[in-house]
Amino acid sequence: MSEYFIEIYGEEIPSQAQIYGEKFISNFFSEILNQKNISYDSITTFSNVKRIGCSITGIPSFRESEINLVRGPATDSNEKAILGFMKSHNIKKKNQLK
Repeated sequence: MSEYFIEIYGEEIPSQAQIYGEKFISNFFSEILNQKNISYDSITTFSNVKRIGCSITGIPSFRESEINLVRGPATDSNEKAILGFMKSHNIKKKNQLK
């Protein structure tokens, strides 16, 4: 498991901004990690007059890549069908098709 640590330096951060900054950073990283399906144990935030920071523990060292297999028309099909499939799946080059 890995740990991620970030510290943001600023000049004279007001106390209300410190509280808001901690909540924002915690929610931001939580949302991003959940969107990317990355598990974590905890998010801890801290702040003082000149710094706001965050520590995220329990991040996996690596993640299995996701394979998205989509079946399309046969490679010897009509050219129009192949081009339509490529466009709908945002494929730019024909050599990416198998």
